[in-house]
Amino acid sequence: MKQGRMYKIKNLGKNKLNTCMRPNHTHGMEANPELQTENPRYIRGSTRMYNDGALAACIGVEYRDTYHYCKQPFYRLLMLDGTIAMVSKGTRQKYFELVRGV
Repeated sequence: MKQGRMYKIKNLGKNKLNTCMRPNHTHGMEANPELQTENPRYIRGSTRMYNDGALAACIGVEYRDTYHYCKQPFYRLLMLDGTIAMVSKGTRQKYFELVRGV
């Protein structure tokens, strides 16, 4: 991901259970939650969810300590509803694609 570019969520429909994404406060990311896949049956009605086709803008990258031995890149995304969330490298590669101009 590059700062200033738009991306859209893809491939969630191919999952059997986790067919949406929602911001989760994990790994010490209280200020900016991490976007993770979830099963929509277990999400409360007031929780924000994102499905295939949802747009986001990359507003930066930050390297954070994880359970691995070296720092991993986490990309900061601004969603269309104003939510700022972080995305790990693995999630980025699997569930996001660049929006190209027409």
